[in-house]
Amino acid sequence: MFIRAAAEQCFSRELAGCAITAIRIIDNIIAPSSSSPLVIYTQAGRQFVHQFVVDDVSKIIKEAIETTIGGNAYQHDKVNNWTGSVVETCLSVLTKLQKPYKYIVTCMIMQKNGAGLHTASSCFWNNETDGSCTVRWENKTMYCIVSVFGLSI
Repeated sequence: MFIRAAAEQCFSRELAGCAITAIRIIDNIIAPSSSSPLVIYTQAGRQFVHQFVVDDVSKIIKEAIETTIGGNAYQHDKVNNWTGSVVETCLSVLTKLQKPYKYIVTCMIMQKNGAGLHTASSCFWNNETDGSCTVRWENKTMYCIVSVFGLSI
């Protein structure tokens, strides 16, 4: 695999006894499979390519919601448990991927009762290495909005 990099930034970090060197790729010959950023790092002499792949994160979020809430009707006394479970499930699955990212996960559940809901987020970060994914899920009685922010380490 040949990769051409301009103005690369390198750093080393000791992680679990293995030296890791990360390189932010500015220009590469191999095009990423999506518009997500491409991050290359080496560990124990092997190269790894990592991206914040929105499609993969979206699947993780949807599965966490379906597993936690599924076909349940809105119940005010269960919302705290549901939101906590969705967030923890997403974080657990994302960290098991062992990608060089820190994650922030938010979850909001709202009863369908005709009220309006508007939400927005803004980030000051590196658009080439960081990414986000927001999923809006609904059933007959509620809306669930989950956002995941991935910040490259």
